[in-house]
Amino acid sequence: MGKIEVYETIRDGSQDKDLELTLSDKVKIARLVDSLGVPYIEIGWPFSNDIDRKVYPRLKEYGLNAKIAAFGSTRKINSTSEADDNLRAIVETETPVATIFGKSWTLHVEKQLRASLEQNLNAIYSSVLFLKKFHPEVIFDAEHFFDGFKADSNYALRCIDAAFDAGADRLILCDTNGGAFPWEIRETTKQVIEYYLKQNKKAKLGIHAHNDGGFGVANTIEFVNLSNNPRFEPYIVQVQGTFGGFGERIGNADLFQILGNLDIGRMGIPTDVDDNRTKLTDVFNEICDIVEVRPYVNTPFVGKNAGGHKAGVHADGKMKGASYDFYDLTRVGNKPSIVISNQSGTANIVLLAESFGYDIKKSDSRIKALLAEFKRMSDMGYRNGSLEAEQYLLVDECLGNSKMFFSITHHKVVDEDGLSTCELEGKVNGAHDKINTTVRGGPVDATYHAMQGLLSKKYSSIKGVELLHYWVKDIENGENLGAAAKVRVKVEFKYKKDGRNYYWENVGVSHDIIAASREVIEKGFRYHLLKHEK
Repeated sequence: MGKIEVYETIRDGSQDKDLELTLSDKVKIARLVDSLGVPYIEIGWPFSNDIDRKVYPRLKEYGLNAKIAAFGSTRKINSTSEADDNLRAIVETETPVATIFGKSWTLHVEKQLRASLEQNLNAIYSSVLFLKKFHPEVIFDAEHFFDGFKADSNYALRCIDAAFDAGADRLILCDTNGGAFPWEIRETTKQVIEYYLKQNKKAKLGIHAHNDGGFGVANTIEFVNLSNNPRFEPYIVQVQGTFGGFGERIGNADLFQILGNLDIGRMGIPTDVDDNRTKLTDVFNEICDIVEVRPYVNTPFVGKNAGGHKAGVHADGKMKGASYDFYDLTRVGNKPSIVISNQSGTANIVLLAESFGYDIKKSDSRIKALLAEFKRMSDMGYRNGSLEAEQYLLVDECLGNSKMFFSITHHKVVDEDGLSTCELEGKVNGAHDKINTTVRGGPVDATYHAMQGLLSKKYSSIKGVELLHYWVKDIENGENLGAAAKVRVKVEFKYKKDGRNYYWENVGVSHDIIAASREVIEKGFRYHLLKHEK
């Protein structure tokens, strides 16, 4: 079986509503993707914007191994290919690959292009023929192919056949609106292949699936699975998507999930990424850093919660060599996470301690004491069983030689006329110190800035710790206690080091919202010092 080609469309990913990629961002992502061995990278649409025109010469400076593709559309209906500015912009990139999309659904030909069906076929044929004069490879994306096939299968086939006859090297069947089901992908693709088998044409097919119906990855996998049929295998050659599933509307099929499933431990389908598979989790986190999106913890294979075990039975089985995981996460450079809750047993604690570098036996009395403390805190309203920063602090306190970086002995906040003043006193690195800070904001903001100012006198890196998000919740189990209710405060922190963003969350619980806020801010700074300062 030949390798399935992986095609990353950074261009399509940049259309995600939450992304604003700079030229530098695109170059960084392309270099990361190239480091995985991905053979095709579509970087931009040079006719559409200035960044995508300038990114191609910049990429040439780095000498990437991947084939870089320039993207565009078929020529305008009332133009010639030679005079079409869009096609000329592609040619000017001098890339080894030109990728263009064209209509394959009669609805779009008639309503959007306002053209005849024959005019559209001529535009497809002449556009591909023109680009083949300048680019070693031309890829044709058949837009809305699966919808077009349902509406008029004969015409949809004529569209991709026009591109094939003009010399297109790859014919990509696109589920552009993301609405197809896996069985539709399977049956339609089979009919396309049978069509080419009857004509004895060696067309090479790929898939470009969007995720609007939630099936982007499943549809891609269904397409690839057809390669297990020896008759179909030569025709199934390429999958398109984005690393992280970014893209317009709901996004594109996620290549992290696709590659995880194509692995030898799952489907056994070879790709060019196989030799660099263990880099996938790091690349996931680095791409999220570049695009300034928090890594989604529930992303299959590469997310933080992949392989997370909450039940004590699961953790005990794992310790004894039994597996509750369907896949070895180390193959993608990830590791299982441990969740502590009132369902947990001592096995969870041992695995958690081991994940933080402690070598400890299940019979050690400190393990039971640590489990009891986790459960006691849970009963008090702390929800820290899946928060690594909370776990780390408690394990370090009970099992480690925790360094007392600082201790706060006095905390007072006054809020008046839109100004908040915080007085803090305590020991920092063994020396007594105090600070008085006023901010134009609330008491929590004043506490954060005062503590940051106090600690940064001895620990300069504290200046880089941001309080990113702040949540507060009534946790009195439905009792109507009003202002007297106990609250849980959760804060997300961020710290940037060596170009990498680090995120963590801590919690504080009290009947006093200011006390809970001080607790969580203090914990956030303490975790930072243990993880980054030390």
